Amino acid sequence: MNLKEAYQQFGGDYQGVMTRLQNEEMITRLAKKFIDDESYQSLKENLEKNNIDEAFRFVHTLKGICSNFGFNDLYESSCLLTEELRNRQTEHVEEYFKKITNDYEKVIQALKQLD
Repeated sequence: MNLKEAYQQFGGDYQGVMTRLQNEEMITRLAKKFIDDESYQSLKENLEKNNIDEAFRFVHTLKGICSNFGFNDLYESSCLLTEELRNRQTEHVEEYFKKITNDYEKVIQALKQLD
């Protein structure tokens, strides 16, 4: 799978990331590093511990990474949880985290298939 196909698979903004970074080989190399990023796992662990401050920190980090790489669907779901936790609300945390998990798994699956 090439980079453009991967971005289509997980709802990413291929054109946007190409405009910003302008080098498909570099984007591919850097995006593959996201597979080993620990923000998602740290978010999950802190939500399980009900540690709102740390969960907010990790979802905010995840949101930033997704913004930079044009992982649009994951960015959008991360935004929802970021704002929920920023306001110290927990009513929709489970729902939003399920969406993040779904979007995250799509990104990881596609990145693992990159040529």
